[in-house]
Amino acid sequence: MKSTVAAFWRRRSLIRALTVSNLKQTHRNTVLGYLWWLLDPIMMTAVFTVVMGFIRGRTRAWPAYPAFIMCGILSWKSFANTVTQSVNTVANSEGLIKSFDFPKAVLPISLVLSNQILFFFAQIPLVVLCLFLQFVVRAEQVHLGWMMLFVPVIALAQIALCLGAALLFSCFGVFFKDLGNIMVHFLRVMWWMSPGLYKITDVVKGYSGFANTDWSRFSSLYVLNPFAHIMEGYRSAIMYDSVPDLAGIAYALCVGLEAVAVGLFLFQRLEKKFAKLV
Repeated sequence: MKSTVAAFWRRRSLIRALTVSNLKQTHRNTVLGYLWWLLDPIMMTAVFTVVMGFIRGRTRAWPAYPAFIMCGILSWKSFANTVTQSVNTVANSEGLIKSFDFPKAVLPISLVLSNQILFFFAQIPLVVLCLFLQFVVRAEQVHLGWMMLFVPVIALAQIALCLGAALLFSCFGVFFKDLGNIMVHFLRVMWWMSPGLYKITDVVKGYSGFANTDWSRFSSLYVLNPFAHIMEGYRSAIMYDSVPDLAGIAYALCVGLEAVAVGLFLFQRLEKKFAKLV
């Protein structure tokens, strides 16, 4: 593992260049350009608020619902974009792979870094929305406070999940050309199975934390989804000014680190075959 980290460190200039290149390609040739980094989460939140809020009457009873949705959308969008883009990140780098030798894992690593930078900028409209709801609308459910210091901890678990998924799917994508089409449908199912638009307690009644889960109930299997804890963690830290479920965040982090370890192992074993397949 130390040799792997050292190899990535020696290629840090390449990782930096690829990360910047990925950022420049985002919304390239669009009229608004980088402004979409802020507008995209706002528009997605508006759409889901209309569909899930006004139709069900939820926003009238719960004015903080837009912030609730945005907390779920931002983390999931970062993960979903990473997965869908990672499937072809090695296959689309044929020229780079065949030009010179380097650890091929830097390709998904740079992709994750660029998407996390976009995720950081997307937090700006979320904070602005929460401030508006707290001090203008006076929504009782929103309390920005010191618990936001837990956000980097939650983000670390999210980055581990994104990196693990990127390593795995970028490797598999070289060998299975149909993987991209499959992942579109898989991610759609996973979005609705994650508490992006609803609370985790809507599925697991009486849920009070990962450490207190009653595994004798079938519905408790729902909390094995690591993004259930990521989404709820952001809401606790940003919206409710409360300590997130640290056991759930630790579980998500462990899942992500295990995926990273497996992904790096696969790259070490299979990357020599990439040049022949891309």
